[in-house]
Amino acid sequence: MRTYDIVLMLLSAGILIFLPWRLFVLKQLSEKDNRLFPAFWLWPLLLFAFENTVPIWATWTWLFQATKILILAGLGLDFFYYYGIKTRTARRAQWLSGLLLIPFLLFGFRGLLVRDPVLLVSPYYGKALVWTDSMFTPDTWYFMAPETRSGTRQANAYDDPNYGKAVFSPLTGTVNAVRETEIELRNEDLTVRLGPMLAGSVKLEAGDPVHQDQPLGLLDTGARPPGLRLEVTSERPVAFKDVFAGRWWAGRYDAAQLKRNQYVQSDSQTRFRVSPVTQ
Repeated sequence: MRTYDIVLMLLSAGILIFLPWRLFVLKQLSEKDNRLFPAFWLWPLLLFAFENTVPIWATWTWLFQATKILILAGLGLDFFYYYGIKTRTARRAQWLSGLLLIPFLLFGFRGLLVRDPVLLVSPYYGKALVWTDSMFTPDTWYFMAPETRSGTRQANAYDDPNYGKAVFSPLTGTVNAVRETEIELRNEDLTVRLGPMLAGSVKLEAGDPVHQDQPLGLLDTGARPPGLRLEVTSERPVAFKDVFAGRWWAGRYDAAQLKRNQYVQSDSQTRFRVSPVTQ
């Protein structure tokens, strides 16, 4: 059993014990609670930390989602108390806290899209789970199959679902270098490196032109985190265009900054089609 499994089991058990006790306490306080600070704000903070520090690919998906549901249940309990049961005392603070919760939820659903980003397309074939090296200003994205960690705990040992997946060019530009398990592309805005690539699957050479959505090769296995690694060197922030993205449900975005533990799939209309290249 891995560290994240133990942490999630302990957290879930703690919340299961805490929620009935919390319900009893709130019932006792309902007629005399004049606190200005709504305790339900602690639940969104816990949810934010949970979604951005615990990688789904390192634990069981069902355990991750069950823990998330328990956190949302705690949030719902406190929210109902402050806006449904509690007396009218501190009404101004209640509405102010509710207004402050709106941008927090919006950030959780989509993220804050910075101005004037460099737009890439998802280089991974099909639906992918995303992880990044940083919560707020990532330089490296990892795209992996959602079923990387199976319920039988044998996916990584016997059958990596990332192995052999097609890798596509996220931009239109030029091949900068081809190494043993990595390909580097560049254009006037940025340089990207993709890997690990299956040996012999990349047929391009340094100096060759590439267009967005052009197949580059096949994905190898053995990386940690698993899946495709996309490293970006750019002076401007990066966003991904024409994608379906979300954690619980997907929405289509013309441009979105991908977050940790988010599912994404390209909606590009040119994938597997060869665009004409000027000779």
